[in-house]
Amino acid sequence: MANRRETALSKIEQKIFKNTFLSNSNDLRFKDDTKKSQLSITSKQQSLYFPKTFDISQISQVSNHQLDLIRLFAVQELDLSGISFNMTNETVENLQETIKLSTAGSVITLPPRKIQFSYLMITSPITLKGLPGTCIEITHGSIIVDFSSHSRESIICSDTETALICEIAFQYTLDNSFKPSSATPPVLIILDSNHTYLEIRDCDLRSNNHDPQTPNDENAYFIEDSCFWVNGIGYKKSISKNSMRFVSSLFISSCNISNFYECCRAGVNSSLIIEKSHIAGCCGSAVNVMNPRELSIKHSVMDKIEKTAIDVNIITDPAAGIALGTSRTESLNSLQNERTLVIEGNDIRNTGGYGINLWCDNVSYYPIQCRVAQNKISNCKKEGIAVRHLNISSLLIDSNESSENEGTGYWLQKVNANKLRVYNNRSYDNYSGYGLYIYDTGGVIKNNEFIHNTLGGIMVVGASKGTNTNLYIKNSLIQCNGENGITIMDYSRGSIHISHCNISENSHDGIYLIQTRDFYIDKHKNKQNTSNAHVKIRSCELNNNTAYGLNIVKFRCTLEKIHLSENQQGNIMIAEDTKQYVEFLDDNKVDVNVQVGQNCVIKEKPGLCGRNRHKCYIF
Repeated sequence: MANRRETALSKIEQKIFKNTFLSNSNDLRFKDDTKKSQLSITSKQQSLYFPKTFDISQISQVSNHQLDLIRLFAVQELDLSGISFNMTNETVENLQETIKLSTAGSVITLPPRKIQFSYLMITSPITLKGLPGTCIEITHGSIIVDFSSHSRESIICSDTETALICEIAFQYTLDNSFKPSSATPPVLIILDSNHTYLEIRDCDLRSNNHDPQTPNDENAYFIEDSCFWVNGIGYKKSISKNSMRFVSSLFISSCNISNFYECCRAGVNSSLIIEKSHIAGCCGSAVNVMNPRELSIKHSVMDKIEKTAIDVNIITDPAAGIALGTSRTESLNSLQNERTLVIEGNDIRNTGGYGINLWCDNVSYYPIQCRVAQNKISNCKKEGIAVRHLNISSLLIDSNESSENEGTGYWLQKVNANKLRVYNNRSYDNYSGYGLYIYDTGGVIKNNEFIHNTLGGIMVVGASKGTNTNLYIKNSLIQCNGENGITIMDYSRGSIHISHCNISENSHDGIYLIQTRDFYIDKHKNKQNTSNAHVKIRSCELNNNTAYGLNIVKFRCTLEKIHLSENQQGNIMIAEDTKQYVEFLDDNKVDVNVQVGQNCVIKEKPGLCGRNRHKCYIF
């Protein structure tokens, strides 16, 4: 492109380009940056001899030929900070075109005033800077960042591979003529091409598209706008080879983002990093991501989100044979090492859905390492942290605090991971849920606190097909919950180890074990209905519970070094048909006041899990 333009110039212009504008380390004019002059490009002679910095104070008067010279000669800095007049439509169009055609490494400083663009194109890794008072308003379209016209090899300097937007206030104000469509969804900033990188920091981004509509307005419609969309504009909910070839990356730092329907949507193979930002007032989800290559959200605040704050959906398309995200040039091993999800140190509050939701429609393998750590999650209409139907490389839920949610603090359902660990978390004051709910999931639950949860501390449920694996609950405090401290129900195989836990002052039993399905414990009977589940309780304290310390119904159980005292209805209750399957490994059988009684009756209490969403079984 550049060579064709160069040949169109006169011979004298080509000579000037060759001798003056190319980098010259011996040119004394560029030895001291403090001595550079800022000259107006309206002076032809001055602009030709000082290409490093331009002050376009009257950009509307620049001819097309002069703009071609600027673009050809690779202007490195465009300083518009001195503009003191209202910019005309022609001025804005020239600036819009200049930004679009700026060369890699260019720095454009905008004036401290409001500039209205219908849209913007950023086609190179440039820097767009603002001053106090700089505001860009997009009125019809988007800011599209697209490096597809460059190959990676053409962008030589590593420090110029990313387009940078900093210290600018953005307003997204769609005019009355805008009607959303699948081809042009309402998005402020779009990255939807291969190897396109954008960093945006210290910016304020606001949507003006959600003002209350008048009830009598027949033409009123609700705009589902997004602040960012990375990969996958308009693609369907399936993975295609076309979608896999895009690898766009977005880095957001120290930004204030408000009033959008959705803060960020990221499609297949995207990389999204958010840190030290404030996201508020979303009418939908704050972050909606599908099959990410990299997702990192750290030290940010998400407040007043009407749906889920962070929603990560894993999808598969077996027919395409690329569920793992492979492509022609990338090996599966490299993708397995690269895919990571980190959600750390965030304050998530006041959501209409989940705080954090990682899910798939069915259990499908996706090679990603997930770490959810040190987050504070409160006042969610559903669960604080939910992980459902995932088969992943690893999952660590560490040092989080989930409280005052209408659902459960931590919900794990059909999760399969090589390493699944839930460490050092707190869950308390959840209004209509448990501290921790585990369905058909194995792993290590260690050093946690579950206090003052309405439906109980921990609920463990096995699947009807009996795919449950080993589960370890260790060194945890389970206290003052509304029902049982720990309930384990309908495990058909696998072992559950409960050790060194303090289970006290719960409103019903300390630990309650029950099989409600028609399973046989005896291995010599029908194997299809045989339960091989085994619970081992060791070195636990079960004190001051309102009902029994330990209640066992049709469950194989081993007890060792447990300490029971002051449980109001008795220390241990064993159902009459269960006593032969309970084994004591020490001599404390006499001391714990064992009672043998009838099988317990299951009571169904509907509607306690928030807005009649579930039927909760209380024992």
